[in-house]
Amino acid sequence: MIVLSLLFLLLLVIQQGGLEEAQEVGAQVGMWQTCTDKLALLQPGLNTLDRAMDLCELPLTVLRRGTIPLLEQECYSKPWFIASLVFGPVMVVMYLGMGWLAGLIAAGVGAAAAVGVGMLLKDSREAPTWNMGTDFPIGSALAAAGGFVVAAMWIDTIASEVVGLLEYFGVLSGVDSSILGVTVLAWGNSIGDMATNTAMAKKGLGNMAITACYAGPVFNILVGLGLGFLSWIRDSSRKGLSKTVSVELDATVAAGAAFIVLNSVGIIVIGLLNGNSLPAWYGKFMLFFYGVFLVVSVTLVLFA
Repeated sequence: MIVLSLLFLLLLVIQQGGLEEAQEVGAQVGMWQTCTDKLALLQPGLNTLDRAMDLCELPLTVLRRGTIPLLEQECYSKPWFIASLVFGPVMVVMYLGMGWLAGLIAAGVGAAAAVGVGMLLKDSREAPTWNMGTDFPIGSALAAAGGFVVAAMWIDTIASEVVGLLEYFGVLSGVDSSILGVTVLAWGNSIGDMATNTAMAKKGLGNMAITACYAGPVFNILVGLGLGFLSWIRDSSRKGLSKTVSVELDATVAAGAAFIVLNSVGIIVIGLLNGNSLPAWYGKFMLFFYGVFLVVSVTLVLFA
């Protein structure tokens, strides 16, 4: 009953204040629909397919906007921000598996904070900065950090569900999970980075694009695997299982590591030989090299 009441509170905030204020802010800055995950049923000019797709996405949109605090001026909505103060802590507690009692406590603390912030922002429609007497927006930085944490939790939750679906379809189709990992899952994980890095490269920001290509995987390997192992060890200790993680270097992983090393060496050598720049033909070669990697990986999975 309490959980249903909290959900009702969130929907009430959206209905009574969020949409009306969003339209007003959107009229002023012209970016409401772009920045706030446009609520599908309110958008004029959408065809039937777009409305159906956005309607399917609407529950996740509401949950995401209601748990992640957002203080960017172009995308700010006071009702959404206040709602995130209530439901953001609940999301963190549920993600960490701390139980319903901790969730209720978090909701109570968040509700108290939301009431206090709501009173402070009663007569303001601008995103608060909360400098606290300094030149640095301390409050905005803390809200951004909290939003980053909650967003990372959402990403991890959705990624876990995607992996589960891939394993499910793999079982149904008889396709090895390793093949799905080096193809569908890898493409899904990388499509956002690929679009961003390609855009930077087309703008002539070659150093930034190449740095991002390596910084992303390094972050995923060190932070992603580190947090994943810590989570697995925590769950295992709760169940009284071994706290050690068994890791096996199979042929597919070894092949991937070898291709990464060879390509990295190639980039360094070709770059030095061409005056610290990469020629266009090397980009075509890397695409061919990736095709070779896929063929080798699938062959190893099928015949190794």
